[in-house]
Amino acid sequence: MRYPPRPAPALLAAILFLLTGAAAMAEDAAGPFTLQQAIAGRSALLENCTGCHGATMNGGGGGGAPALTGANFQEDWLNKSAGQLFRFASTNMPLNMAGMLPRETYVNLVSFILAVNGAKPGPVAFTGNSDVRIGAIADGRTVTAVLYGEGPYAPPPYPAPAKKRR
Repeated sequence: MRYPPRPAPALLAAILFLLTGAAAMAEDAAGPFTLQQAIAGRSALLENCTGCHGATMNGGGGGGAPALTGANFQEDWLNKSAGQLFRFASTNMPLNMAGMLPRETYVNLVSFILAVNGAKPGPVAFTGNSDVRIGAIADGRTVTAVLYGEGPYAPPPYPAPAKKRR
């Protein structure tokens, strides 16, 4: 009786890497944006996007827009770049006002969306031009601390009002 040939150890290692290593790379790789951009992006999202995408970015808000986080977002954007997401947002959003926000607002919004989806901020500011594949930096699991502006993602405190002299 002949047994089928055993797969080469290198082939087994490659399969194991594809199954586990790609997810680990997404967890370790820094995104093409800074922490400050992600923080500013949360404010921009609350001001401009929640009416359609919902306060938790799960979609189905007043405009029935798609989710900006989780499995549905990951399925749509996994193999696209951060630059493609920026171009889409800056030319199509907000609904009925496409492209009307300042460029910096779109940059910050994309930074926040990436961070909520698991991308970690890095030292280099996002400019809107990035070939980094979203699936390489974000795993699609919603990071609630980012979503709710907690911990390092908390907005800076407002300065205390000046006291009046008497």
